[in-house]
Amino acid sequence: ERLASADIGTVRSVRLSVGAPITEGNPYAQTAWRQSPDHVGAYFGDAGPHYVAALRAAVGSAPRGVRALATQGSQVVPAPDAVAAVMTFPGDVLGTLHCSFHPKAPKRFELVVDGDKGTASMIRTEAVGTGIFGYSVDVNNGEHSFCPFSGVPRELSAFITAVRK
Repeated sequence: ERLASADIGTVRSVRLSVGAPITEGNPYAQTAWRQSPDHVGAYFGDAGPHYVAALRAAVGSAPRGVRALATQGSQVVPAPDAVAAVMTFPGDVLGTLHCSFHPKAPKRFELVVDGDKGTASMIRTEAVGTGIFGYSVDVNNGEHSFCPFSGVPRELSAFITAVRK
């Protein structure tokens, strides 16, 4: 609700930083199709489209250009285990994506949208001392609110409504 009433103006930039550490004991790493994948890109090829979809939804259009670097720092995760990308969107909007699946990567999801009137952010967190996970939402450096996980479409929908105003 708070995001839906926010006004950050015209989107000028968007950035997403994701840490999704994959360890040897991770059940996703144990599946047969992940042990011998038929596609290139490993975890980024699987999860990356979801992250790019979040950026596209925040801006309201697909990127028109992308430049990226990928690295491999772990023997546990197939290459690449980290990707950094810069994107250009229509309207001279810049976007960045940093994603790491390295086993020692900090677990995080931080989406920040800067407009010409303010900033909106959505950061994965835990409600202090409750064990309930969700997102801390902040608009224009105001008071933080907490939104428990309720499914990706509903969570992003509220955020995107604020960003598109």
